[in-house]
Amino acid sequence: MKESGLIKKSWVQAVLKLGVAMAGVVLSIWIFGPARCQIDGLTVQQAIRPAAYGHTVVEIPPLGALTAKTHASPLQYRVTLLRVEEKMVTSTITDWSLDKLWQRVEHDAQRALLGFVLRQLIAGVLGAVLLSLFLLRLAPKKVWQPAVIGLLLTGAWLAPAYATYQIRAFEHPAYSGMIAAAPRVLALSENLVTGFHRLRADTPEVLANLQNLFDRADGLNGFSGVEKGKKLLLVSDIHNNPVGLAVTRELAARFAVDAVLDAGDLTDFGSPLELNLIEDLTKIGVPYVFAPGNHDSPEVKAYLASKPGVYVLKGEVVTVAGFRVLGSPDASSYGREVGASTSAAEQSESEAQAASLASVLGHVENPVDVLLVHNPQVARTFFGRVPLIVFGHTHLTGVEGNRASLLLNPGTTGAAGIRGFRAYKEIPYTAMVVYFDDAKLTTAVDIISYGPREGNFRVERRMVAEP
Repeated sequence: MKESGLIKKSWVQAVLKLGVAMAGVVLSIWIFGPARCQIDGLTVQQAIRPAAYGHTVVEIPPLGALTAKTHASPLQYRVTLLRVEEKMVTSTITDWSLDKLWQRVEHDAQRALLGFVLRQLIAGVLGAVLLSLFLLRLAPKKVWQPAVIGLLLTGAWLAPAYATYQIRAFEHPAYSGMIAAAPRVLALSENLVTGFHRLRADTPEVLANLQNLFDRADGLNGFSGVEKGKKLLLVSDIHNNPVGLAVTRELAARFAVDAVLDAGDLTDFGSPLELNLIEDLTKIGVPYVFAPGNHDSPEVKAYLASKPGVYVLKGEVVTVAGFRVLGSPDASSYGREVGASTSAAEQSESEAQAASLASVLGHVENPVDVLLVHNPQVARTFFGRVPLIVFGHTHLTGVEGNRASLLLNPGTTGAAGIRGFRAYKEIPYTAMVVYFDDAKLTTAVDIISYGPREGNFRVERRMVAEP
């Protein structure tokens, strides 16, 4: 009986040691496990938590979170996107010696993940040891026991997650957060997963062909003698694409334009994270005039309005580089929705925006040279009433009219953003350079189209006809 009691006691002690060590592992990883890391231009925080089933949560403040069943181990892997560093992203794009961008991103990600795993192992071991010393009053010579148990428990917790992890689970994630942002965040998840492999294969070629674009642009400026007057660069629908921002900066410099006119949708979600990508917009070196689109937000408008050299149109006339420009934000840019709930509501909003601009146009003392808006329906109501009308939204370039009144759509300077990777056919980066005479009337338009994956670069010059 005495021997049986000793065996029972030893089993109780073993179970108690295991339970305390397990509690120490979980508690220590919960408190000390979360870690920030840098993956090229992204600052993210990683953390793991006990869970009933294996899943990953990707938080995109302030829009919400995506959840997917990604692995077999009973833990939650949580990744929170904290910041997008524009300087790091754009330096990677514009530094042509970095022709192995994707290898660099993979290297950073693998290093960050390895560091995170080592941190969890260390935290697990220390947690098991410290809690065992505190609760069980272990002798120093027996410290190795909870240390080994902690290491084995932590490894057994993490190893199955690593072995069974499937990133493609995010093709069909669950979303929690703002109702208005749900369709956009879910679409982003699908776009990122399906575009991930294409981006991996295409990145070196995109970088090489971008240099080719800029080299050719040097030889294009002034090739037909219309460069004597002023020039405006027209862009639109960049959709938070850092390549689009780099193209905008380079074209502004290479064509020596007097100002940049952006017809909206500079961002994709209008989130504070995206503002970090555009914080160096003022480095373009010329005035930047912006008409917010339906994908922009109040935060985007306020942020850009605070930047020197950036003009956010608010329904008033601004004078930039000698041009009197009138425009106003898209109705959807006042909230989180990307468009009106019904076609009737959209029509009503467009009519209200057009009526407001028409009222301003009818009361100004001096004539307006340019009307800049995002919505094509609003733009067309002023055809024949303003010399130059610029709009976006459709992602398709267009030239219509003559020197008396010209409608221009520069297309999408961001190649439709991350969604462009899902397209069956490559969506090109597009922009326009408009030339003026001394009377500020248009004389010519350069339509610039650049398809990096196919290596296509085209500049089509349209001479603007007399009325």
